[in-house]
Amino acid sequence: METAIAAAVHAAGVEAWTWFTAHPPEDAALLRRACPAARVYLSVATEPRWVADLDQAIAVAAARGLHGINPSHDALDAALVARAHARGLAVGAWTVDEPAAIERALDLGVDMITTNVPRRVFAAIAARAARG
Repeated sequence: METAIAAAVHAAGVEAWTWFTAHPPEDAALLRRACPAARVYLSVATEPRWVADLDQAIAVAAARGLHGINPSHDALDAALVARAHARGLAVGAWTVDEPAAIERALDLGVDMITTNVPRRVFAAIAARAARG
């Protein structure tokens, strides 16, 4: 499946604009190799050991040459985001829909937010920019 996805991305000419969040790590690494200009995050959602120990997910993502991890926003704290950033990894957060959760994710310094209500995220970012 990853090969077909990579072929479609290449055919559309959108590799540089593409962000994948994938699992298991072998599939994520395959996408990373097949689409080197795309951003590839390790999805943490389906692996219980990573949900319980996000530091292990950070280590796996770094070892596979991925761009970051993508856990549930509820699992994140500032120290974990800092540890991922120290390893050169970005941190995504999903699914961040409620205003308080959006503010918290922004406060934590996540690099990517998955949401069903992008207007709320854009409004929160704009409000922060207006405050300076």
